[in-house]
Amino acid sequence: MKRGVLLLIIIIILALIRRRKFVDLICLERIKEITPDQTAEFELTVRNPYKSVLTYEFKTLIDSSTNSFDISLDTSQAIIESKQSTKIKLIVKPTDYVKKDDWIEVKVVVKALDKKKSGEISTVTTTKDSETKVDISGVFHWPRVFKKGDRVETSFKLVNRGNVSARNISVILYVNGEEKNKVEDITIPRGGYADIVIPWVAVKGKNEVYILVK
Repeated sequence: MKRGVLLLIIIIILALIRRRKFVDLICLERIKEITPDQTAEFELTVRNPYKSVLTYEFKTLIDSSTNSFDISLDTSQAIIESKQSTKIKLIVKPTDYVKKDDWIEVKVVVKALDKKKSGEISTVTTTKDSETKVDISGVFHWPRVFKKGDRVETSFKLVNRGNVSARNISVILYVNGEEKNKVEDITIPRGGYADIVIPWVAVKGKNEVYILVK
């Protein structure tokens, strides 16, 4: 009988240890919608529910690598007294490579030093009012005078005037309504440009060049 009671006590103690928490995380606003020119800031409250002072480390996790957002925390470590709390800030900022209607989920992981258990909380940032706008600038043909069978190069700039990156762009060059050459899978960051050179062979008579961007 005593052995059974002792075993029960041990089981209860192990269960309490397993359920023991070393951190409480609170974020009242975990989803934010921003324009590509704005920055999302998430305020998190980190509370120490343990009986003694603990030192905490903070880090971020995302499901896959991305160059669309810069992610940072305003601090990487904090010492928190028992039953006390502190605030940290997660900052999510779109880069010049953010895509139209892009989004990202970021997890903030908090772990007390020398403790196995950690806590985490997820945030989601989405973008709105995004626009892709690509213009052609400075079209130039070389040589400027050519005849049938000559190799001609048409060069120009593709300028991204939108507020997000332009991706998977195709440029098709037509001569007298006939497709002659094309360039595909072009990516241009917002505010940037791409130098394009497309070679083609001149035909007899008049050569009317038309460039299609899609």
